[in-house]
Amino acid sequence: MVGTRVSHATDNTDWVDNDRIVFWDSYVKQTILWNAATGGAKSLPGIEGPATFGFSAQGRQAIINRTAEKSDIWLLSLEK
Repeated sequence: MVGTRVSHATDNTDWVDNDRIVFWDSYVKQTILWNAATGGAKSLPGIEGPATFGFSAQGRQAIINRTAEKSDIWLLSLEK
């Protein structure tokens, strides 16, 4: 079996259905949909990343969790 590289650097991968995988490719900074049956891959515009993905069993509903590069840190002091 000869392998073909689909991505250089993936942060998260999840199956959409029996044939397709979706993942965030941090090398090209795009969300990629890869078809395992055909070997074809395409980018999915409009999904900014980095992101992680989850799909319903039927592949009809998606959960996309985008990772923020910046955040605030708060310190709360409680009086005794």
